[in-house]
Amino acid sequence: MSNRKVDKRVLAESIGIGLAAGAGTVVGTQLVTGMIQTETYVPDILQAYESVDYLQHKVAFGEVSTGPPWPLYAAGAAAAIVLGAVYYGVRCKYRRQSEPRS
Repeated sequence: MSNRKVDKRVLAESIGIGLAAGAGTVVGTQLVTGMIQTETYVPDILQAYESVDYLQHKVAFGEVSTGPPWPLYAAGAAAAIVLGAVYYGVRCKYRRQSEPRS
């Protein structure tokens, strides 16, 4: 085991970068999904009854869902952890290379 000290500033930067990346992943995914749904939605008064009939009689248990939100949040958390760790590793390696050798 090495006795290297943890650089608190770099660690704080890594946590901040990781959290920003995770939040960006979640928000970006929601934005893209919303844009796609907005672009594909076409209001049609003639076909409105068919969608109501489908919702009332053909959907299992009377509930429509696009899926649970936890996979999206898990992807955001994974992105935060991975990108934070990568940022920390790169910063520590760069700092060690830029230190003068004695």
